[in-house]
Amino acid sequence: MPVEYQFSTSEIQKKIEKGINEMPAMSPAVTKIIELANKSDALPRDLLSVIKLDPVMTGKILKLINSVLFALPQKVNIIDQAIILLGMNTIKNLALTTAVSGMFQRKKSGGSTQKMDELWHHSLGCAIAAKAMAKLAGVPRSQVEEYFTAGLLHDIGKLILVQSVAEDYEIIVKDANMRGMQAVLLEEECFDISHEIIGHTLGEKWNLKQDLLETIRHHHNPNIDQISTMTMIIYASNYYCMKHKIGFCDNVGNTTIDDKIWGLLKINEEQVIDIFDDLPIKLAEAKQMIN
Repeated sequence: MPVEYQFSTSEIQKKIEKGINEMPAMSPAVTKIIELANKSDALPRDLLSVIKLDPVMTGKILKLINSVLFALPQKVNIIDQAIILLGMNTIKNLALTTAVSGMFQRKKSGGSTQKMDELWHHSLGCAIAAKAMAKLAGVPRSQVEEYFTAGLLHDIGKLILVQSVAEDYEIIVKDANMRGMQAVLLEEECFDISHEIIGHTLGEKWNLKQDLLETIRHHHNPNIDQISTMTMIIYASNYYCMKHKIGFCDNVGNTTIDDKIWGLLKINEEQVIDIFDDLPIKLAEAKQMIN
């Protein structure tokens, strides 16, 4: 039996808008790193000068580089060496990773700590799977880390919902589970806004690149004829995370992945199933490292 909602859509939207406005901007260091890495004429020394001003970030980036996420044959002790080995784009995405992980661990009165932890678990699982799928799809090595970042960010809009309208959102999620449908559909119906749109708005506030914004905006219902490889991979990765119930996520409902996506990515479903067979161990290791 469908749930009768008692909340006011206009009040919900005000709370969501407030939540977006109160979400902290990226730190000046992260913002500058993003800006530099996106410039075609930027030099490694420019990036170094910014990172070295933030010793905490430097330590976090080096820790990630030396973790199981990269499995490098040698230990990297200085950020100069990291940029030479991995490139500016990878360092940019690691800076974004450290910033985003901090936001998931940021507790807010009224929000559900458990839901935030479960959402972080889901986002990290999607990121690891997306990176593995990107490698299978032949994405250039210099761009693979972008897919990890996109996986982390795809549900950032849910973080606003969990922090700003926790009780009302919980009702939506429970109703969706009862109906066997994706909660994103009820978000649109009841809140008149979805976590995809909320995340896109937040991404614009952070001046994220267009491909990341597109992925955040269309990771549930992409237009196959118009979307990028990144959006297709995050869509598929998120779908399988939902199917395997990794962290706080929607149901798959009655949706399936169009065979055209596998054809465009030049990978098959069996390869993706193999990724998810190994995911629990990799996820536990990565979560421990990043936390």
